[in-house]
Amino acid sequence: MFFESTRLWVAGLAIAVISSAAPAGAQQVTFTNVRDAVPSKFFNPAADSTRVDPADPNTLQIGFESGRDSGDFRDDEFRASTEAFGNRVAMDTLSFNIVAPPGYYISSITYEQTGAGSIIRVADARGGSSWIVGGEPAHLGFFRSDPTLSRTATFSDSRLTVVPVSITTSLFVFAPVTSGEATVELTSAKVVATVAPLAPSDVKKTAVIVVSGYSGTYDGNAHGATGTATGVNGEDLSGLLNLGQSFTDAPGGTANWSFAGNAGYNAAEGTAAITIDRAGAVIAVAGYAGTYDGAAHGASGTATGVNGENLSGLLNLGASFTDVPGGTANWTFGGTNYNPASGAAAITINKATPILTWPQPASITAGTALTGVQLNATADVTGAFVYEPPLGTVLAASRQLSVAFTPADTVNYNGATATVTITVTANTGLQIVNPGPQTDTVGDDVRLRLRLSDNSARTGSGKDRDGVFAATGLPPGLGIDDADGEIRGRATTAGLYHVTVTFTKKGVTVSTQFDWTILSRSKGSKD
Repeated sequence: MFFESTRLWVAGLAIAVISSAAPAGAQQVTFTNVRDAVPSKFFNPAADSTRVDPADPNTLQIGFESGRDSGDFRDDEFRASTEAFGNRVAMDTLSFNIVAPPGYYISSITYEQTGAGSIIRVADARGGSSWIVGGEPAHLGFFRSDPTLSRTATFSDSRLTVVPVSITTSLFVFAPVTSGEATVELTSAKVVATVAPLAPSDVKKTAVIVVSGYSGTYDGNAHGATGTATGVNGEDLSGLLNLGQSFTDAPGGTANWSFAGNAGYNAAEGTAAITIDRAGAVIAVAGYAGTYDGAAHGASGTATGVNGENLSGLLNLGASFTDVPGGTANWTFGGTNYNPASGAAAITINKATPILTWPQPASITAGTALTGVQLNATADVTGAFVYEPPLGTVLAASRQLSVAFTPADTVNYNGATATVTITVTANTGLQIVNPGPQTDTVGDDVRLRLRLSDNSARTGSGKDRDGVFAATGLPPGLGIDDADGEIRGRATTAGLYHVTVTFTKKGVTVSTQFDWTILSRSKGSKD
């Protein structure tokens, strides 16, 4: 006896049954589940290529690929060659089942292959073929250049009604660069089966097999086929039924089931569809609304699966925004087992209002001009301050001071205002008489003497001027005499200048401010 096992192997997803239209009652085998280990190379399992010989229904003619692969331009025919675009190694496996007709068993299987090869100079071409028949591996033969061979396996004592066959052929060529060429190629191959009648005691029965697939929504559990096998007398044969693979993830797959059979029942096989649809996740996405703070803000959200599992890793929350007014975060969700989803969330960023700080100024004496000592507001962001009244204003009485702040970043900040009240006390001493705005031209001989007034109603005298004058902001080229308060010189640079003059006597300082405009001298004018 050549083989002892009658178990049917199922290795492919699609089952092909190859037979011919022989007369009823002919002792004809069928070839089922024809499949190629390497699709599109080098065997061709397609029914129009690997097919039953019309002249001999028990002969399977094996087909081969042809042409070149459009991706790598390599030869697809079963050929190893050192030529350009050739495959130096060509190997493939073709598998199928041979099924005897009712009342018969497979008595022998013969495999034949033919081909050609050549070796030029320093080169080599070799190969080998092997097969597995009914689970038993055996060598068909090794060869050099000529791959032609023929082998027969007999089963006179096995009474096998189904025989799985797997044929593997490998071709190899080698030649050093520019030193030779080698080619070896399969041109034809076939399998011939013979059958013999079973004795009445050997004829197996057919079990009633009912196998159902599965269709449902993803739930995180494995699902597969269900089924029963029942004998002719109602006996449970489900222990001989292998329901194939189970699937957990969408979209599922194909369960290849098999019935092993035994001494009294034929083996069988088939497929069942396992369909797992995507589930819907629980998705919660929220936008954002707040005041500009210089940080990026975006949507927030969670995604939860059917079993409470955290799917937030599959949730893309879209863009974040830093500046006013924000924008729209377009979020997406997707995964193998869950339906895709998408949406939009509003990211609203409102303008911030700068924080102004303005210390309460100390009281001043009437007639004192406002300076940076009083007009000294600050903000927590950069920008420009506009005071009312402005710098240099001489106050006669207490009043409210105000400032308008314009931020440098008007996109993200509002303007702001602030007020303080300054106390102005009566001045009973000397004051500088404000001369009012002055205008001169570059190069003019300037002389401006500042006068003092005494609010105590005393007539000014030389002693009243017994103090020190000082000035800041004078146009270039001008200076002040600290004793008599006269500003003199020749202005050198055109422009608008804000001049502050102070007079200090016995530790008491009074001041006044005014603008001084220096004009450019026109061409052709003379000093």
